[in-house]
Amino acid sequence: MNRLPTKPPRKAAWAFIGRERYLHELPFTPEQLARNLVTHSNVIAAVEEGNQPLDSIFSWIVDSVRPLFSAATENMVFGGEVWYLQRLQTSATGNGSPDR
Repeated sequence: MNRLPTKPPRKAAWAFIGRERYLHELPFTPEQLARNLVTHSNVIAAVEEGNQPLDSIFSWIVDSVRPLFSAATENMVFGGEVWYLQRLQTSATGNGSPDR
């Protein structure tokens, strides 16, 4: 997996202000989780290319995730990271400092 650099390059015209990690927990049944997963781009691409029909992928995902469930519904934890960037001045008189 490609990782973002610790800070964006200076030439990007953005100043790194900070970042924050988050977790979000949602209850799913196996079927609900599969419905969520079939919206991911790799599944959509496989269906659009004609490699697999959507119902076949959906069934395979449900069968694959069902062993992860010890009850009818399980909480799934999603997470990520939000980066806060501020646009740098771009005018001819600007010095590359953040716009305020």
